Amino acid sequence: MGCPPRSPRAPWLLAGVATALLSTLAPLPLLAQLDPASVIARVETPQVPDRGGDDALSIPELMARLHVPGVSIAVIHNFRVAWVKSYGVADVASGQPVEATTLFQAASISKPVTAMAATWLAQERRLRLDDDINAVLRSWRLPPSNLTGQQPVTPRALLSQQLRGDVDDEV
Repeated sequence: MGCPPRSPRAPWLLAGVATALLSTLAPLPLLAQLDPASVIARVETPQVPDRGGDDALSIPELMARLHVPGVSIAVIHNFRVAWVKSYGVADVASGQPVEATTLFQAASISKPVTAMAATWLAQERRLRLDDDINAVLRSWRLPPSNLTGQQPVTPRALLSQQLRGDVDDEV
């Protein structure tokens, strides 16, 4: 695959687009009243207020500024994909365009999505944030280590990234 080196800010593009998208679509009940074309138009145009310089750019302009060759945006409403739109190329060398079925690495954007899901599970009393993670895990266990010896690792500690330790000492 021929993707160029990315700008240090490029990994934040998806998070920035997601943040802009969430602020653009709030409150969500309005989404049910809007047709997908008008929602897409709101996402694609510069965002207001401009919170740091990048909100004034369209998605293609932001991609160009951050040297991001391709991105895909999916809007989820009522637990279903409301629409998907793709921009740019999936492979710079071949020029293959990004499509709705193009797979991307989720990377850091998965953290807030996971935190939202965990918060929902906690509200539904299906997850206790202060339980030992090994009481929650089903298919594997967090092995004992210097990190886990003093106190159990909890979903809350994982979600807030409060764990401290030298991973190299554990390997």
